[in-house]
Amino acid sequence: RSSGITGIAVARNQALLTKAVMVGNGDFNQQMRQLLQHCGVAFDSNDTVSDSWFVVGQQHITQVVTAMERQPDSIPVNCQSSLTRLSLVGAIVSSFTSISNELHLMLDGEGIDVKLSSWSATTLSVWVDEANADKAVRVLHHAFGLNKAQ
Repeated sequence: RSSGITGIAVARNQALLTKAVMVGNGDFNQQMRQLLQHCGVAFDSNDTVSDSWFVVGQQHITQVVTAMERQPDSIPVNCQSSLTRLSLVGAIVSSFTSISNELHLMLDGEGIDVKLSSWSATTLSVWVDEANADKAVRVLHHAFGLNKAQ
């Protein structure tokens, strides 16, 4: 298949932080960025008008939650832990929409719930429960022909 996918990168032990109350994304994003930077915690994030989330290493959750609780005006967050990020790597820009749709359909068809997705010029990433990570990797390897010798 000529999808442009050349490999899959896997990052385990991820945690997703989203706001638990309705507040402006700008306020939430600013507070979370400052807090994570103050704690020295590396993170992935998205801060669009309609969506706002942060992903950190699961090992940092206690530190981040404790720091948040100490903030006088902290915005409550929801936390989903035990996630794995699967990143399809390659030249996918021109076929991003079709690859993204195909990826979601394939994983859904296998009973694997995609918790979050994100993309850049060279990667399409999805976060799934740790318990389904190995199965998801096998499904994606097979679907994109990555299990075949070149």
